[in-house]
This record gives sequence, C-alpha cells and structure tokens, in this order.
Amino acid sequence: MGKGNYRLACRILYLQMLQDLVRVRAILWRNEKTNWDYYNEASNHKKVPEEKLHSITNRYDYLWYGEQEPTIGEFEQFKGLINDMRR
Repeated sequence: MGKGNYRLACRILYLQMLQDLVRVRAILWRNEKTNWDYYNEASNHKKVPEEKLHSITNRYDYLWYGEQEPTIGEFEQFKGLINDMRR
C-alpha cells in the first residue's frame, strides 16, 4: 500500500480472508481450487455471510484477473468489505 500498489494489496487482503475461512473450518485450502470453489464451499457454512463473500469474490476477480489497478477509493471499499466480512 505504501508504494501505491493497491491491486497487490487487494490480493493480500483476499488471501488473508481465505486464511480466516480456513481457521473457522469453512473451507479446506487446496492449490487447485478456484476462488469460486472456495465461495461455493464457504457459502454453506453458518458463520459465512454468503452475499458478502460473493461480492468480495466478484470484485477480487475483476481487480486481479481483469488486471485492473484500483484507485485508493476502490481499495478502501474492498478493504471495508473484507473487514465487514471478518465481523
């Protein structure tokens, strides 16, 4: 973030969120799984708000795989979604 690489910062936040999902046993980590595999797995878990996870996964895919460089505002919005998911 300090260098203005908000795309990479979004990736780190998303990976940290996946680690949180592993900790609560909502997903099992496997390298071959896609983000949508994780979404489908976690959306059945009682501690995971499905709509929030869908929105986060959708935005992350757009930023990372669409090779979009988010603005500071888009990064803050993404960060807010992740933080809201952690509550």
